Amino acid sequence: ECTHKLPTEAGFKAIEFDYLTNYFTNDRVNHRGYLLGTSHFEKSAKECETIECEPIKPLKEKIAFNAYLKYPETQFNNATHKSENLQLKAGVYVSKAFLKKLNKEVGQNITLSKEEEELTGVLYLDESLDQEVFVISPSLLTNHSNFFREGVFDSVDLKEQA
Repeated sequence: ECTHKLPTEAGFKAIEFDYLTNYFTNDRVNHRGYLLGTSHFEKSAKECETIECEPIKPLKEKIAFNAYLKYPETQFNNATHKSENLQLKAGVYVSKAFLKKLNKEVGQNITLSKEEEELTGVLYLDESLDQEVFVISPSLLTNHSNFFREGVFDSVDLKEQA
């Protein structure tokens, strides 16, 4: 009921709603409303053409990696990871191919991040693993960690170390 009050300088016509056309013809032509005046838009487009902008610099691409929360096969909880009789240690496990792709070595510390929080662990090789995934020991996590809040799978970022 206020169509006639719309700004005419923006291309609208001062026509009340009840007087707008609103029908279809047998040849399927739509006769509803009216076309907006384009002079306002042409002026706006010309103004935008004269504005010089600095090109957008490409962001350094941040690659998210898949992570899986899992105890090593011979460990069941935080108490067993402290045992010196078990051979597998808590850390971050990866496949042989993924280790090569990351250009890392077994025994190096690796830092993963998520939402401004960091997790650091020793990098180990899991011979039975084929996928490009970080298998993270739960004992590396703090009680209020942002990692794995919704389950055993998560996406993490690899923090480059100097």
